Amino acid sequence: MPEAARPTTSEEQAFLDEAATHCRQRGTSLTPIRRQVLALLRRQAGGFKAYDLLERVKLAHPSASPPTVYRALDFLIEQGLAHKIGRTNQFVACNHDCHDEAGLFLVCPRCGRVTELHDETALAALTTTLESAGHTLADPEIEISAVCRVCSQGTEGNEG
Repeated sequence: MPEAARPTTSEEQAFLDEAATHCRQRGTSLTPIRRQVLALLRRQAGGFKAYDLLERVKLAHPSASPPTVYRALDFLIEQGLAHKIGRTNQFVACNHDCHDEAGLFLVCPRCGRVTELHDETALAALTTTLESAGHTLADPEIEISAVCRVCSQGTEGNEG
């Protein structure tokens, strides 16, 4: 079954409903295309490049064009529902309650999996260290190259 046509699970439905509520509280709307883009991002741990996302959106909306997807992505990022991972030029769903503060993203250089972390202690330490060096955080998305558990376990025993 094409991914765009795959039925949503109850967990995914709850996530999308919470996102729609979040948007309504901000005076905006999670339109059907925005909702579909968010659902697709949620299903893919490594995220999607915009044109890969467009291919999937076109399964349900054949007239969708690059601006359609980019507008949806811009909206989701603005609402704190998605993030752009610059290291891989991919987009991922936010997995931490529609937030607006800085996040740490661990990006596996082998498989592209992205893990979003929220560690206030680590962020506070980083902010303090940056300030003592005369810098401030320019972007709320902090990306760290880190091999994921799956890739790490897949190579154990093969090295040596």
